[in-house]
Amino acid sequence: MAGRLRHQARTTVAYVEAVKAIEAALIPLATPNDQQATLGKALGTLRSTTAKWELAIPDDQGTPADIHPLLDLAGLVWHGHRDRHAGTPTANPASATAAEMALHTAVMIVYWTNCGGLRRR
Repeated sequence: MAGRLRHQARTTVAYVEAVKAIEAALIPLATPNDQQATLGKALGTLRSTTAKWELAIPDDQGTPADIHPLLDLAGLVWHGHRDRHAGTPTANPASATAAEMALHTAVMIVYWTNCGGLRRR
């Protein structure tokens, strides 16, 4: 039982760190002057200003793609973090697979923001 609890704690920490990494990448772009910003606020701001942003990778027309795929992935990680509000009906600890997926998604989002893959139009 103790080993299982340690494993779940590591999984939870891994998922939390993935969310924090995405926050660290997106908050300075979306809400640079908001000292209380969260990932949810950053995603909301980016969703409401998608016309101001683009991805370096081209879409099927050969023009810079819109940012919806990145927002969808970041939102998936954010919504998948079900154990952040303990005691709610949907609270559920992340599985190891979910935490690993969140980690890899965070790495991609951090890379895209650092290399200029997500940029202002």
